[in-house]
Amino acid sequence: MFKIMPLYVFFSFLLLTNSLNLNGQNTYSLFEGFQTNWESNWEKYSFTLEENTSTIKRYDDNNILKVVSNDSATGYWRDLNIKTQKSTKLSWYWRTNTILKDINQKSKFGDDYVGRMYVIFNNSTSFFDPNLKAICYVWGANLSQYEKFNSPYSENIKIIVLKNNRSKINTWFKENRNLYNDFEDAFGEPPSNISGVAFMVDTDNSDSNCTTWFDNISLN
Repeated sequence: MFKIMPLYVFFSFLLLTNSLNLNGQNTYSLFEGFQTNWESNWEKYSFTLEENTSTIKRYDDNNILKVVSNDSATGYWRDLNIKTQKSTKLSWYWRTNTILKDINQKSKFGDDYVGRMYVIFNNSTSFFDPNLKAICYVWGANLSQYEKFNSPYSENIKIIVLKNNRSKINTWFKENRNLYNDFEDAFGEPPSNISGVAFMVDTDNSDSNCTTWFDNISLN
């Protein structure tokens, strides 16, 4: 199932929801520790008739988010308003129980990932501004680790592969990305404000299923 219009709507909502200004805070947990009301600060959008199932689970005295995708695709986004500095980082933990196979993730037909983390940057308040840019960190399949390429939907969305089919499944990994450096490397210019953060699990194009867990997603 193509996601051209849903993806368009996905980024539109990122800019239309109320902004949360986090300037002046050293660390901010985007999920407030995955408490029972965490969804109240996020917008959900399903790209398919069947939605992913997202539930809070207890793990080692900590709340984590379990996302089950069964030939489905659902994204969560949170609108922000943060000035990007040279030390601004996004960190999170994730794990998955499977790797997608026989899929060309550089094509629209194969645009599936067991895990994505988007960071949206923008120089204005309008989605239609050509200056809007985004980085999408992914858990890929047959892609090289740290490979970078344009999204099949837009050259203004840069894909960065953090994990692939050689990464261990059912194993927690911590990511800690310097957003200033990644943006400058991807676009050849310094970033402006962070307009939003989003995460997604999707298996609809590959008719697959997976379970992916997220924990401790925070801006530093």
